[in-house]
Amino acid sequence: VYGNLNTFPKEKKLSLHREFRQYDQDCSSNGILFLKLFFVSDRDSIAATLGKRLAHRKIARELRTWLDANSLPHFREGLDEIENHVDPTDFIAFNKYEENMSNFTEVVRNTDSSSNPWVVVNTSDRNAARQGVLKQFRRRLQKFADSVGSPSAQRQSNEVKNEILVEKEPGIPIRAILQACVLVIVAYAYAHQTWKVDILHVVEDF
Repeated sequence: VYGNLNTFPKEKKLSLHREFRQYDQDCSSNGILFLKLFFVSDRDSIAATLGKRLAHRKIARELRTWLDANSLPHFREGLDEIENHVDPTDFIAFNKYEENMSNFTEVVRNTDSSSNPWVVVNTSDRNAARQGVLKQFRRRLQKFADSVGSPSAQRQSNEVKNEILVEKEPGIPIRAILQACVLVIVAYAYAHQTWKVDILHVVEDF
């Protein structure tokens, strides 16, 4: 998804989707549980996480400077990991949030199946996400164990289902329009509170 998949022609995408679904079916046929997890989060949560990682990196660098100036030997295990926990690619992905989410969603929709659907995990709350993944894994594992060897499972393993790739329609997404409307309302409220500007009267006078 982060590579060149989005630039491939439609037939190439469909071929890769079929290959993925076939691998999913092969796992089921060979008694292997293939748990498909789709992790999603909102922009605010991602921004908060990046902010924390930047703060941790700053602290780690200041600590390294203090250790370098100290004459006594100190252990420094973990500092490199903290400093490398955030890099420029994280911010590139953040700036392309909508595009990346659309690409991931397209792959998920085209590789989903009724016998082994994707599990969508909201990671905005990390603790709740971990608990949810464990619960889903336990439930799926039990269901998979009960279905192995059943006639219905054998029938499902012999077919790779539909192609549902949908071409993206040109134009501005509805979400972007709603966000623009919210920004206009906020700007109007700020102007009215700060400078007592009545936009409606200004428009009428114009």
